[in-house]
Amino acid sequence: MAEGAAQARRKPRVPSWLTLLIVVALAVAVVFVLKGARKYGPDRYAHDAQTFTSADLQMIATNIGVVLPSGTKGLRVVYDHYSCIDPAFVAKLQVPAEDKTLARQIQGIKAQEIHVSNALSERTSWWTPVLTGTSVDKQFHTADAYARVILCQENGASILYVEWSHD
Repeated sequence: MAEGAAQARRKPRVPSWLTLLIVVALAVAVVFVLKGARKYGPDRYAHDAQTFTSADLQMIATNIGVVLPSGTKGLRVVYDHYSCIDPAFVAKLQVPAEDKTLARQIQGIKAQEIHVSNALSERTSWWTPVLTGTSVDKQFHTADAYARVILCQENGASILYVEWSHD
């Protein structure tokens, strides 16, 4: 009787072929997830005025769908695809003061009322746009993302704040 009870308590053994199949399936899933996460570049980086690159400017312009005027300087950018599922970035750019085409581009964007919580801009200490009556502030959706652009004046300079987050 004791022998029959011991056999009844034994756990069923998983076949080795099933264990191997599960391990391979998990490995393939991990590779696909990591490969997809890398298509936007490094997981997280921050640049200031000294390390800002032309590639950063191009990435910003492409993602928000505007043409940045010649002479635009990158002051700061934070790109994050590490602490969130979808990539996001915030940027601060200095635009030539005499340029009026960027303001017209932004004014031509159809504004949308969008409520965002836990945005990267809320967690970035230098995201401090000075909103006045002459500022242009638009929130909108691009094909696959949320964007906010603020063109304002700070200490006599035209500053463009950009926030972008993939949907």
